[in-house]
Amino acid sequence: MAKKDVVIKIENLGKSFGDHEVLKKIDFEVREGEVICIIGSSGSGKSTLLRCINKLETQSCGKIYYRGKEISENQKQINEYRSKVGMVFQSFNLFNNKTVLQNCMIGARKVLHVPKEEAYDRAIKHLKEVGMAQYINARPAQLSGGQKQRVAIARALCMNPDVLLFDEPTSALDPEMVGDVLNVMKELAKSGLTMIIVTHEMAFARDVSTRTIFMDKGLIAQDDEPANMFNINNPNERTRVFLSRFIAEKTGENVDNTKEAVDAAKITNQIKKKFVVTFARGFGTGGKEIASKLAKDLGIHCYENRILTLASQMSGVPEEEFIEGNEKLIRKQKGIAALLGGMNRSKSPIARKNFTSDDKLFESQSKIIKELADSDESCVIVGKCADYVLKDYTNVVSIYIEAPRNFCVRRTMENMKCDEATANRTIAETDKFRADYYEYYTNGNYWTNPVNYDMTLNSERMGIEGCVAHIKSLLKLKGYIE
Repeated sequence: MAKKDVVIKIENLGKSFGDHEVLKKIDFEVREGEVICIIGSSGSGKSTLLRCINKLETQSCGKIYYRGKEISENQKQINEYRSKVGMVFQSFNLFNNKTVLQNCMIGARKVLHVPKEEAYDRAIKHLKEVGMAQYINARPAQLSGGQKQRVAIARALCMNPDVLLFDEPTSALDPEMVGDVLNVMKELAKSGLTMIIVTHEMAFARDVSTRTIFMDKGLIAQDDEPANMFNINNPNERTRVFLSRFIAEKTGENVDNTKEAVDAAKITNQIKKKFVVTFARGFGTGGKEIASKLAKDLGIHCYENRILTLASQMSGVPEEEFIEGNEKLIRKQKGIAALLGGMNRSKSPIARKNFTSDDKLFESQSKIIKELADSDESCVIVGKCADYVLKDYTNVVSIYIEAPRNFCVRRTMENMKCDEATANRTIAETDKFRADYYEYYTNGNYWTNPVNYDMTLNSERMGIEGCVAHIKSLLKLKGYIE
């Protein structure tokens, strides 16, 4: 059977924010009627890729072709391209001051200059398809999240798109609303509409996609048929690790003697209900290692540096500016140390006046942390004031890891391959910044106060494995795991 025409072609696409390379040499084609699901960890570049395809982000290098014609940075050409390549966002983006019907008609009327009667007919047709025709006079504020997303899909369909892009369309929905939206998208897939979907819904990606793309660290790690991608014998190790738990749970494979499923077999406890574990720790205590080991044992994600990367993308603050701000603060503190003496730094306007370089970044980090806590996936979050940001959440378990200074110095010397003086200086500067960071953003000394944590552990006395075992015992006691 002859191959269908290529609708979109991505060639050597790259995207950087400052020195941080988010997308690296992306190449793939989208043919008519294909349903391509893009999966991968948060921070792997999935949404950035989709935004580049829709020209909401300008790629740093590479080319995007639509039906053989390169899309330039000319705004008129971009607008024409977007009228054919529509996008459905996770945040709906409906006009709150307009009815459901008006939201669906406005694009066809204003962009495509379709007559009013035809725009009306299109709107009614597609609202019926998504089960929202009875709400034509309602306003978005009167709708649930799932209903808003179905209206957003109908609105996109009213433009008669050649290709429809979905950016995690169910991530902002309550679990009971997800099914309705996914069912609509399944029907669209059956209709032959060309779609590119960024999703965390693995079962949906397996069942609906004609091709699945797995992204890792800004690269396409695998582009394959779902039967090969979601296979316990997938030869791509990185993909297999990412999907191991899903495959083991959904396929019912016996993994006891299967070498390829070793990561799923190592999961030591079954999760009973959603939870988030936050970690605060001193430098050299092994806190990050404990968090990573806990996440691997439970088969869940551990978020640390990826939160900074995502927040940088969201806020527009380059990561290097955040790092420069940190270094500037440290230099500033050294310069005024004699003046401040033993004064509580959190009360000193002199020490605080330049500590604003990353306010916007912290706001974005907090938003991401809350989104993770509001999702239906359990996870581990290290640092970034996550314990404070989520202090009012009932399903959060907060952990503080401490250790004697000599223990931290030894570990730092081993990990950094440095001498004792360098290790001491690194610990002092890092912990000083962390203390200031917490004091500034939590309006007090939240970081070292044990009453703010569900559990405080000494990693020297208990060891890495012992700390992990104690945390799992607490999770079991609270009913989160078996």
